[in-house]
Amino acid sequence: MPISWKRKASAMRLRVNFGWFWTYFSPGMLVSLALCGVLVWLLRLQKVGTEPAWALGFGGLIVSALIARSQCQDKCMNWEKAFSRLDVGWGLNHRLVSALQGVGDWPMVPDAKIPLKVKSGFFLAPLLLGALFLSSAWYLPLPPERSTLDTTRMEPPDWKTLEALADELEEQDLVEEDATQALKREVEQLRQKPMEEWYDPSTLEATDRLRSRMHRDSERLMQAMNHTSMLLQLADTGRDQLTPGQQQAMQDYLQQMREQMGQGGLQVNENLLQQLREVDLTRLQQIDRAQLQQLEQALMENGEGMEQALVAAGLISMDGDSGMGGISRGGGPTDLSLRDFETSVEPVVPMALDPGSMENARMGDLLEVRDTVHGDERTDPGSIGGAVASEGGSGEVVWDQDVLPAEQKVLKAFFK
Repeated sequence: MPISWKRKASAMRLRVNFGWFWTYFSPGMLVSLALCGVLVWLLRLQKVGTEPAWALGFGGLIVSALIARSQCQDKCMNWEKAFSRLDVGWGLNHRLVSALQGVGDWPMVPDAKIPLKVKSGFFLAPLLLGALFLSSAWYLPLPPERSTLDTTRMEPPDWKTLEALADELEEQDLVEEDATQALKREVEQLRQKPMEEWYDPSTLEATDRLRSRMHRDSERLMQAMNHTSMLLQLADTGRDQLTPGQQQAMQDYLQQMREQMGQGGLQVNENLLQQLREVDLTRLQQIDRAQLQQLEQALMENGEGMEQALVAAGLISMDGDSGMGGISRGGGPTDLSLRDFETSVEPVVPMALDPGSMENARMGDLLEVRDTVHGDERTDPGSIGGAVASEGGSGEVVWDQDVLPAEQKVLKAFFK
């Protein structure tokens, strides 16, 4: 077989076989490109990478090519059909086919194009349609974003309040750093929820619980520091007059305040708490007065700092009102005293007054208890309940204000 005729037959086979392959491949190609375009558009809407869409489209093209190759196997043109098509197309009167079978000589190769007409629209139309799918998905403008100024997308103000409280406590070094960091983490967990869930009942309930817990722990800690400061001041003032029983009662109360400052979601600074652990009021005379006054001053300043932090965070107002009650919240906690009773408002140190120390007595202190007998004398009121005080005279009903005007007229006429 001359090489020149083999080239012509190969060109004929290639064009015919590719046409059959394209016939089966183009539908699958269009479907793959359409799916790829839709997926690219959706990923652009979500503002994520479009690599998965391109991978899916490329995989669809490979699958379509394999299916088209298997379907066009029976329609592929072999060498004999290619030479037969050339023989008929160039009008060689079967000389080319005969030469292929070994009969006669090979004719001269005509100086002409391959006798096969190719329709450009058959190939270009699917390609242009697929390119339109991809370009539309890639260059089509996205819809405008929703305005972020919507009030439902603004975070609840309590989150900023709690973060402000944590910042104030950290700045003044009033509590342990782990406690403030835990508070910030809880607020951040609420903020990481989808914006659509920020005002859901469950989120608002969790925010209210966190706010109430922080408010309760802050007031508990502030109250404990204030009471401990007053206790140390009381101990320093009466260090020479306090009896061993009173010192023990004060030590027990100090232990209670220490436990209160070390519990809950907010714990006092560990350095200050360690100094309180070293104080033993049962050995009051052995404690350095300057050290006791310094500790008292530190507790007072920390209590004031805690109050300032609550005011700065908006949990309480300047007058100490936490917003949890009405206008009759009262004037605040009472001072510690040596009385032997407890009020229902604030606890006091339960110490009885020493009867032998009359010079320390103050107005209102309990000085003496007497045993008396209750008298049970009762006066018989008589059996006059429900009776009239005095009998009325004739015509008295005329002047009764409960009588109707028509009745008064009749009665006046009768008693003339």
